[in-house]
Amino acid sequence: MKKKIFFSFFVNYCFFSFIKLGLDLETPSYLPSIDLYTEEHYYTVVTWKTAYYTMVLPILCGLLISPLSSLVDHPELKPIAISIGIYFQVQDDYLDCYGDINRTGKIGTDIQERKCSWLIVQAMKLLKDNYLKKEILRNNYGYDDQIKIQCIKDIYQELNLKQIYQQYEEKTYENILKRINQANFNSKELEQLLKQILDSIHARSK
Repeated sequence: MKKKIFFSFFVNYCFFSFIKLGLDLETPSYLPSIDLYTEEHYYTVVTWKTAYYTMVLPILCGLLISPLSSLVDHPELKPIAISIGIYFQVQDDYLDCYGDINRTGKIGTDIQERKCSWLIVQAMKLLKDNYLKKEILRNNYGYDDQIKIQCIKDIYQELNLKQIYQQYEEKTYENILKRINQANFNSKELEQLLKQILDSIHARSK
């Protein structure tokens, strides 16, 4: 029975992860304007592209081969794991722009590749009625040109996106922690596991 559940997990979650990964990579093609980079689109893609294979699948599979296997179907478990996965991806998007290369080990390319990242989504939302600044973003986002890249980063700075991210990070951490405490898992081991995972990525720099 457990083998069938394992197989089902991998087939379903990997299938949808591959689809959403494709959507992420092809976003610049089928969403021709960054005006279409909405929070709804962003969170839909990262839920399936990142949250399921990064958090949901490992947690459920780990539980399935443990004495806590009966908790796999707990109604609060998957939503909490998804939230941790989304939180992880938002951190990745932030570090792509603001991370220390000596810590992250990579040079960020989201701006050059016109990725639908958390930062550009927030910028477009904050500039909803500022047509001049939005036009600057449109004309400079998605180019491998240092002047254009810096132009995008200058607008991010004007919008205080670093501070907005820090507020998001703390609020999200506290919210997920609260949900874990209120989930009624009746299992200190599972609560501890989820808190350890959350703490391991909280305020990460790489």
